[in-house]
Amino acid sequence: MTNALPLHDIKILDATHVIAGPFATYQLALMVADVTRVERVMGSEFVRTRGGTKEMKKRRLGASFLSQNACKRSIALNLKDLGAVRIFTTLAGEADVVVENFRPGVVKRLGISYDELIKVNPPLSRMRRRNSRSLGFSRNEGTCRHGDAIR
Repeated sequence: MTNALPLHDIKILDATHVIAGPFATYQLALMVADVTRVERVMGSEFVRTRGGTKEMKKRRLGASFLSQNACKRSIALNLKDLGAVRIFTTLAGEADVVVENFRPGVVKRLGISYDELIKVNPPLSRMRRRNSRSLGFSRNEGTCRHGDAIR
């Protein structure tokens, strides 16, 4: 019998944003997966300024951001830069799973599509959350109002 936790030997590359994706990978990190979060260089995620004190928000370390990114390593990459894409591809080459929730077509345009990543890591798995626009919920690509999400 082993005392290992469920995901103790699983490496996850987290290229998610907003709330649902980072929260999902946080849950995996709680099960002891080794999660590396890829953030945008400018840290433009709106959750960085949600919740917590004025000082936390000013430092772009809002409670929402901190709570859904605990237990993760992180790296900031500008995936529009070829050098950053190479770094991302290297990280994907060492991962068991890549999780992303970009709008349709974005990963292909950036050069980090699943087809590209499995060239360096054939057994790689991908988790992808379909965005709300593809489900018909919102005119805003990649987001939806909370009320729409529970209809």
